[in-house]
Amino acid sequence: MKNIGLILTKELRSYFDSPIAYIFIIIFLLLSGTYFIGNLFPQNEASLRSLFEAIPILLLFFAPAITMRLISEEKKSGTFEILGTKSIRTGEIVLGKFLAAWILVLIALIPTLCYLVTVIMLGPVDLGPVVGGYCGVLVLGGAFVAIGILGSACSENQIVAFIISFATGLILFVVDRILIYVPLGFVRFVEYLGIEHHFSSLARGVLDSRDIVYFVSLIALSLLIATVLAGTETLRSVWKLRELSWKEQALRIVLLLGIVFFANILSLGFFVRVDLTKNKAFTLTDQTKHLIASLDDNLLVTAYFSPDLPPPYHNHRRAVQELLDEYRAYAPGKFHYQFVNPLASPELEEQAREEGIMPVQVKVIKKDKFQTQKAYVGVAFAYGDGTTDLPVVSSLESLEYEISSSLKRLMSRQEKTIGFLSGQGEPGLDQMNGFRSSLSKDYNVTTVDLSSGNAMPGTIDALLVIAPQKRFSEATKFLLDQYIMRGGRVIFCVNTVVPDEQAKKAHHIDLNLDDMFDIYGWTVNTDLIEDARCAHLNAGEGGKSSMVDVMFPYYPVATDFNLNNPAVRGLSSVAFTYVSSVDTRLAGIRGANAEVVVSSSDKSRRMQGEIFNVDPAQGFATESFDEQGIPFAATIEGKFKSLFAKRRVVLEEGSALSVDTSNALQLSSATKIVVVGDGDFILDRNLNGYDNISFATSLVGWLVDDNGLQAIPKREIAVQQLNEVTDATKSLVKYINFAIPSGLVIVGGLFRMAARTARRRKHQSNL
Repeated sequence: MKNIGLILTKELRSYFDSPIAYIFIIIFLLLSGTYFIGNLFPQNEASLRSLFEAIPILLLFFAPAITMRLISEEKKSGTFEILGTKSIRTGEIVLGKFLAAWILVLIALIPTLCYLVTVIMLGPVDLGPVVGGYCGVLVLGGAFVAIGILGSACSENQIVAFIISFATGLILFVVDRILIYVPLGFVRFVEYLGIEHHFSSLARGVLDSRDIVYFVSLIALSLLIATVLAGTETLRSVWKLRELSWKEQALRIVLLLGIVFFANILSLGFFVRVDLTKNKAFTLTDQTKHLIASLDDNLLVTAYFSPDLPPPYHNHRRAVQELLDEYRAYAPGKFHYQFVNPLASPELEEQAREEGIMPVQVKVIKKDKFQTQKAYVGVAFAYGDGTTDLPVVSSLESLEYEISSSLKRLMSRQEKTIGFLSGQGEPGLDQMNGFRSSLSKDYNVTTVDLSSGNAMPGTIDALLVIAPQKRFSEATKFLLDQYIMRGGRVIFCVNTVVPDEQAKKAHHIDLNLDDMFDIYGWTVNTDLIEDARCAHLNAGEGGKSSMVDVMFPYYPVATDFNLNNPAVRGLSSVAFTYVSSVDTRLAGIRGANAEVVVSSSDKSRRMQGEIFNVDPAQGFATESFDEQGIPFAATIEGKFKSLFAKRRVVLEEGSALSVDTSNALQLSSATKIVVVGDGDFILDRNLNGYDNISFATSLVGWLVDDNGLQAIPKREIAVQQLNEVTDATKSLVKYINFAIPSGLVIVGGLFRMAARTARRRKHQSNL
């Protein structure tokens, strides 16, 4: 270790006593900063994803540049042999030089933390992918440095050493990008060799032991071969490898190759994964674990996968098998799976089709030509007397959601019914086609009209009150109240302020529900929320006829979710329209438990008044948006007191309704209610690519599910958006991130130069 430390110190000093290290670090920071800053605001993501896209490409060039001289120069000048006469083994020399170059890469990465600080100041950051990304960059840098050491040991010519290192790194870096040209039988093997395949897993925030084993193996193998080549006196160029004493080194090489091979094979079967993402996007959810643990019969999963699938399906079989292994671990003896190749025989293909698995068309290369052929990438489930299927595994990111949702539908003994309230001017189901289609996959969907005086049908498991426009009669309120008293579950998505977009004004609407909401424990305020994190509209500016893109704070885009509540877990963003705030402070007094699930950003405010100006061209002073976390939606659980416990139902004059109040209940059993201060967000015209349908569907799932089986969210990384900032702030951010990282390196170099000068003068004065 002492000799390694001496070599390490010597090489680090040689780096920093010359301009090499400073030039390398400054150019590295300028290039990585250019790419990062250039993509920060256009992508509008509070993450370092673009930085981790740039760094591997930069290291591909810079690692060979800083390592090409380490051995080749000393071999050419003869100093390498001198080192060998000082009782320093060749392996110690190689390892010391490797560590010095690796530390230089680490030092170059430290100033990039300025980018992290910048993003944290501009928006909420998930630190899991950041930590995983830096771990990935660290081991990736080590791999490229080790390959650079190997290239330097191959030739006494530094240019040749650079070319060898760069070419080797490039092949390993791009190999998984040309998989479509690889014979199908070798796709998995070739992909495993690719550096980017392993780095991408780390960069998304998952520390996988298989990836670590791969990088450690690559580093160890490169350094061993470099040690063998460097320790050969007859090696004058890469062309004289035949003069190498292979017999003397064969045992070492074969032994390490065997260890590397078996370590990687073993890691494929026995591995550990640590999910660092904030929402545990790549870990089985508690809902899934509870779902599998509740199996009371054998579940058979048949995965129909064609062999040697080409990209983009080549990795799907592995992902499905890994996930099924995790499912089986939570239900040993009851969860079984098998993989079947439908193309093996006509009988198996017919079996796949009977179970709902249809082929997809994929492109492959045969005889140097693109050809289209059919393939199978589907999963079938059998449980008890029922079957269901996942016809095509199309997205790996939502794989757990798709499988668990399929199992949940299969395990449900009785399909539940969701009712949409009508009779008070609610929008029809034809205006909510997206939401209705999503619900229809798991539930029966129907409409319920209480305005005729008929009681709620007993088959309704949950009632949705979506954007009513007319006052609720006392009779309708009574029927709705008694449904809740019987343990009925309701989602209230109501508007207290409605717009007149022709007049560009908005006004209050009285639904006659305030007294009911008050007795249950919440209020939907008659305010209107403005939020700087919002959608944009095309509008005339300053009365001009030309249309410009302007921010519209009355269409807030919510990204702040209560991650502890399963009703909204896994969501990214939900767009509201003319939303009012929800106040649940009375819930505790009423004996219920309320949780806010969606809130405004930290730059928002409440607008009060009778009439609101909603003209998009008016201009909005976002600097006055001084509120944060204004509640948009909440869940309430508990027992509720009836609104009619101490008052009778008063029918409207002239009403022909006959409402039976003789058996009225005064206190509900334990139940759930959801309240949202906007009723229009789920309409088809307001979806605009946001997670509105997923949000509403998740609320329904949480509402009707007693065991948490329905609230399984999609397992996708929710990348948060940046806060809205001015153009001046954007320019300032760009200048700072260009100047500070490089400036830190320059200042550090000047301090080191000054310290060296002071030591030299002190030494001369002592002579």
